[in-house]
Amino acid sequence: MPRKSTKLSIAKLQEGITMFNGVSAILEVVFDNNFNQYSVVNFITKYEDELGISLIEDKEYTEQFDGWLLHCEASSRKEITRICGIIEEDIDIEECNVVRVSNN
Repeated sequence: MPRKSTKLSIAKLQEGITMFNGVSAILEVVFDNNFNQYSVVNFITKYEDELGISLIEDKEYTEQFDGWLLHCEASSRKEITRICGIIEEDIDIEECNVVRVSNN
């Protein structure tokens, strides 16, 4: 029996394929005891473009937990962990923790 001819097309290739768009994370950054209002501004300015982070303004969280929340997007969870490591190496940072990670 002859085979049925099927033409390969982009539309047929894309059927059932879901593209991975990376992950989004919320990070908590705790500044050291010498922290002042300029520490946050300097930190964000320094890493905003390089690491793709942005500040999430949440005064309640900052007052209750003594940390600042950052939004970060990366290609994988491993990349988020690497970004946290870079942030923790900063002289003004006491610690950086991943609060939540979700797929984009």
